[in-house]
Amino acid sequence: MNHKSLFHLTIRIAVFGCLLHSQARAAAGVLDSTFNETGSLTTSLSLSVEGVDEANDVAVQTDGKLVVAGFCLGSGGNFDFAVVRYNEDGSLDATFGIDGKVITNLGSDDRAYCIALQPDGKIVVGGRYGNVNGSGSIGVVRYLTNGSLDTSFSGDGIVNISSGAEDARKLVILSDGEILLAGGTSSMLVQLQSNGTLDTSFSSDGITYAVLDSSPRIRDLKVQSDGKILIAGAAQVLSKNRFMTARLNADGTMDSSFGSQGKITTMIGTTSAEGSALALQSDGKIVVTGTARIGNNDAVATVRYLADGSLDEGFGSGGISTVSVGNGHNSGSDLQLTADGKIMIGGSAFLNGLRHAVMIRLKADGSMDATLGGDGYVMTLVEELEMFVSALVSLDDDRWTLVGYSLTVEGHRDFALVRYLVGPAQIKVIDDVDIVVENNATINMKAVAAGYTSGRTFTVYNIGGDDLQISSSTVVGADFTVDNLSSMLVLPNSSASFEVTFAPVSAESGTRTATLQIGSSAQTASTFEMDLVGKVLSAEEDTDGDGLNDVSEFKFSALGFDPLITQAALVAVLFDNLHEAKPNLNAADFYSTSQVQDLHANAALRRNSTTGEVTLTLEVQKSTSLAAFETLPLSAPAVLFNEAGQIEFRFTPNGDAEFFRVVAP
Repeated sequence: MNHKSLFHLTIRIAVFGCLLHSQARAAAGVLDSTFNETGSLTTSLSLSVEGVDEANDVAVQTDGKLVVAGFCLGSGGNFDFAVVRYNEDGSLDATFGIDGKVITNLGSDDRAYCIALQPDGKIVVGGRYGNVNGSGSIGVVRYLTNGSLDTSFSGDGIVNISSGAEDARKLVILSDGEILLAGGTSSMLVQLQSNGTLDTSFSSDGITYAVLDSSPRIRDLKVQSDGKILIAGAAQVLSKNRFMTARLNADGTMDSSFGSQGKITTMIGTTSAEGSALALQSDGKIVVTGTARIGNNDAVATVRYLADGSLDEGFGSGGISTVSVGNGHNSGSDLQLTADGKIMIGGSAFLNGLRHAVMIRLKADGSMDATLGGDGYVMTLVEELEMFVSALVSLDDDRWTLVGYSLTVEGHRDFALVRYLVGPAQIKVIDDVDIVVENNATINMKAVAAGYTSGRTFTVYNIGGDDLQISSSTVVGADFTVDNLSSMLVLPNSSASFEVTFAPVSAESGTRTATLQIGSSAQTASTFEMDLVGKVLSAEEDTDGDGLNDVSEFKFSALGFDPLITQAALVAVLFDNLHEAKPNLNAADFYSTSQVQDLHANAALRRNSTTGEVTLTLEVQKSTSLAAFETLPLSAPAVLFNEAGQIEFRFTPNGDAEFFRVVAP
């Protein structure tokens, strides 16, 4: 009979970030193929054939879903608020609105420009409320997580702040749940309570106007940890547009400790410059990006200020960095700071006469970071269409998404998104049933009988933005082999497979451990481990309890048997038909020792009532298959009592019997 053994394989994928290899590595900044399969997408919303859909801002939920706000042309020929929610893979989220889309008609001409998420998941969108007389005012809408209007907000989910010709270009959710908004056509700031009413603790009536230079336009808004308010945009000085940055106290008054009476303007280029977005560094420095006219072209301009509003001389040239890519006519629309202090900028640039989405990365000193795209930037057409970028967002510092709108060949506009992978190479392992293998996961190899092997295929995906070079693989352990792994090069968005084979060299019971060490260029500090369990089956055990031992079920797997699944009916059919088959020398493997022992019958003692003599009659029978038994002819038989008082049968069998039993005839 066979014996049962249990083998246990531990695969440790040790990822080394400093291994050298000779092949050239590509710079980060490839399109993420897990996002709509191509890395980009467009979405049409308009109910009108003209198709004018513009995405202006984006927020990321904690589950990785993207909520994009903008506007579309409604059925009545007027613009309406439009909000779309995308799953992490770029598909529309069917749990939001209708097929992932929500269109809201506020007034006659409504346009959403900004979005923010509350801690409870509610979605706040700000923009222009189109009044029936053609004027615009600040409009704010709050949605529940499913896209329906939140009636706890101003009764119907919509707030109209009559303020003349104004709209909201940026909003922030404050720590106490209040909502701070910045106007886009003036220096207006508005603060609402969480229920949508004006907050009278802010400038006595909830509305204030920052004291700025002429023709101010606010484009971004941030709140410092001390409650002070930073705004950025543009203002005119000597009839020329300049970068404008200002700081207000939490109550809406100008902060005189910043710049000149709370404001600063910076001239960049020769004729015009306008700030679009700002970010606040952990050291208190302020970074503002936008667009500046330099010569005959527009360039992406970025300025860094110290906490007091003075230019940071350690950034760029005198605190200013300008970048022009492609064929010029660049624009900087948004920026975010990376975890390592670099500056990521989203915008647009022309190349070969077409407007491309562009993403630029600057080092902390304002110089281009050549590790992105080879020159510090990447450019993309969206589905071969031009794209104007409005916003930039990061999912995890390695995946960055540009949001805006595409220009179709007919001149229509659609929501457009592009996602790049910009981080280092990263390993992701998938098993042969498309399940992600987590760190320290236990994977069961297929159970085998001694002398057999089982294998599984695993796939390595490179989900980073750089090439993944597998430089070495070493297996420590005699019972396992790994193929197709050494010297593997996996490009970003690509994958490669390797085989793990479980080949026990011994049938003895026990546990075997092996270590697979994979050296690669992935910049991960931790060790990735997979624990695989391999079981060697035994003819002495019936794990599933259906009457057929494990080895037999393994050998009959082609007929549907499984040693781990109870299949009593299938086993019964097999047993019933064994005796019809020709003598089968392998039949012994179908039965365990305990099953054979169960065939032995206890013989009854018989007593002669006349003589008082007790008789015990036993018969030895043989079988080759356990399906039928016959009396065993004995050669030189001997029956005796041993010292323990037990009866012993001693005989030399003839024939090809493999099973014996003693029964009472």
